[in-house]
Amino acid sequence: MIPRLGGGIAQRLPQANKAYLAVLCLLLLVRLLVALPIYRDPAEAYWLDSKDYDGLADRMLQGQAYNGVASDPVELFRTPVYPAFLALIYRLGGRELGNVALAQLLVGGLSTLTLYAMIRRFAPEGVTFGLCSLYALDPSSTFWATNVMSETLFAFSVVLVLYLLGRWWVSGSWPWALAAGGLAGAATLVRPIGEVLLPVWLVFMLLRCLVPSVRGVRFVSPPKPGWAAGWIGFTAAAALVLVPYMFYNARVWGSLTISSVDTYNLGRYHAAPLLVETQGLNLEDALTTLRVSIRPQPNDRSRFLAVIRAHPWAYVGMFARGDLVVLFWPEYHRWFGLLDIDFTTRGALGTLQSGRWLDGLRSLAGYVTTEPLTGVALLLTVAYQVVLYALAARGFVRGLRLSPRASSYALWLGLVAATVLALLLTPGPVGEQRFRVPAQPGLILLAAYGWGRRPVQPKA
Repeated sequence: MIPRLGGGIAQRLPQANKAYLAVLCLLLLVRLLVALPIYRDPAEAYWLDSKDYDGLADRMLQGQAYNGVASDPVELFRTPVYPAFLALIYRLGGRELGNVALAQLLVGGLSTLTLYAMIRRFAPEGVTFGLCSLYALDPSSTFWATNVMSETLFAFSVVLVLYLLGRWWVSGSWPWALAAGGLAGAATLVRPIGEVLLPVWLVFMLLRCLVPSVRGVRFVSPPKPGWAAGWIGFTAAAALVLVPYMFYNARVWGSLTISSVDTYNLGRYHAAPLLVETQGLNLEDALTTLRVSIRPQPNDRSRFLAVIRAHPWAYVGMFARGDLVVLFWPEYHRWFGLLDIDFTTRGALGTLQSGRWLDGLRSLAGYVTTEPLTGVALLLTVAYQVVLYALAARGFVRGLRLSPRASSYALWLGLVAATVLALLLTPGPVGEQRFRVPAQPGLILLAAYGWGRRPVQPKA
C-alpha cells in the first residue's frame, strides 16, 4: 500500500483482475497439498520448541494453563496466543498435527491475499500477481507452515499490522491505528520479538504525525488531528493488550515481563556459546556455570551481559554469523527431510554454521557436482532469497526516487524497511532460517515499490 502524498495527491487504484486473482487462489489451494506428508507422518511437524507449544495447548483445553497458578514455568517462557491457536484447532478437528499444518497453510494464504490487496493499490496487476505468487512459493514460509511453530501466525499478524498502519497512513483515520495497536500487542503475545517491532512502529508513526507531506515545493497544512489520535490510539491499544499480561506474570511468577525467553536466550545462545568460544568450555559446563533457566533470577540478565562485555569482538563475530544464518541459510535440506529424500550435506552445512566458510563451501561445491539434485535444490533456494533481497533493495531505492519531496511516502518506506531489518538482524546468535519467515512479506512489499506508479500532481 502506498500512502497518499498529502494535499490531495492520490493515485487511481487499478481495477481487480479476476483472472489473476483466480490463478493465485488456485496456487494457494495447490499449496495445501504440502500438508499431506504431515498427515502421513505427524512426527515431521515436531521440533524442539513444538513440545512446549503442544503441551500448553493440551493443558489449555483442560483449563490447566495460564489459569493464575504457577504450575509450570514454561508458561512464563512461552506466550499464550500460539498455544491458544493450537488448542482451537485441536478442539475443532481433534489432535491431528496434519490439521495444524493445513490451518497454517491457510493462514499463510491469507497473508498472501492481504499482500495482494495492498500491492494492487499501486502496482500493475501483473506485477502484483507475480510477486504474490513468488511469496506463495517461498520455500521457507511454506515449510515452516507445516510445523508446530509460531512463525506463520506471527507473519500473518505482521502483515495485518502493516495493512492497518497503511490505511491510517493514507487517511489519518485513528480507528485504523487503534486496530493496528491491538493487533501489534497480540502479535507480541504470539512471538515476543514483537517487543522489538513496537518501538520501531511507534517512532515512524510519531514522525508521520510531526512531518507534514509536501505539495510541489510548499508544505501543505498541518497533519490531520487523526494522525496524532492514531499514534495515541496505537500506543494505548498495544498497552491494553500487553500490560495486563505483564502484571499477570508479575503476580503469578514474580516477573514483570512479557516472557522470560529474552533473558533465557541471552544466556543460552549469547553468553554460553561465547564462553565456549573464548574459554574452551563445553556448552553443558558453560550453561551450568551461568545457571541458565527458563525461570530467570533478578540478576541473570546483568550476569549474561557482563560475559558479553568481557568479549566484545568475539561476540560481534558470533552475532554476525547468526545473522548470516537468518539471511541466507538454505531450506532445501529440510524439504528433503519432509519428502523423505536422501541427502548428504549435513556435514557441509554444519561446517558453514561453525564459521569455517572455505571448508564448507568446498564441501558444498563437491555436492553440487557429484549430486545434481542436491546441487540444484541448494542453488534454487539460495537464489530465491538473494533475488528477493535484490528486488526489495531495488524497490526501496526506486520508491524513494518516485517522489523525493514526499516526506510521508519516504517515512512509509522507512517503516516497512525498518520492520524487515528488525526481524532479520536482531536474532544474532539465536538465529535460524525460520526467523526470516515473518520478514518475507515485508520484502515482497518493498519489492513491489520498484514498479509503483509515479504520483501525479493534481490540477489546480
